[in-house]
Amino acid sequence: MKAIAPNNLEITGTLEVVRGRGLITFCGPDEEGEETEGHLSFNLDGETEMFWEEQRTARTEEGLCVFLDEDGGEWTEKDITLVPDCFGSYERNQKDLAGSAEGCESCGCLKRCEPEGR
Repeated sequence: MKAIAPNNLEITGTLEVVRGRGLITFCGPDEEGEETEGHLSFNLDGETEMFWEEQRTARTEEGLCVFLDEDGGEWTEKDITLVPDCFGSYERNQKDLAGSAEGCESCGCLKRCEPEGR
């Protein structure tokens, strides 16, 4: 099975949250750098230490997993449609995923076909 987003793009992964520490050097008061609300001036050293052991899948306030489509669009499990692996690009390009089901000639799985009247 694979998952399709409402925009007909395939779901390719989950949104992950990982904390990291961006290494910095502090600048003097007259030197250029990024200023924070505390008025400390600093430069990023270009390296970030990632805390991979804290990695987790992003969830909505309701506890639903956040998934990403091929273009990085965010969707929850309520938004996506599961389809057989043989669900091809023709069906995905149709704006309406609803339709009758028929057997796939190559694998025998059910696939969606174009609804009548199109």
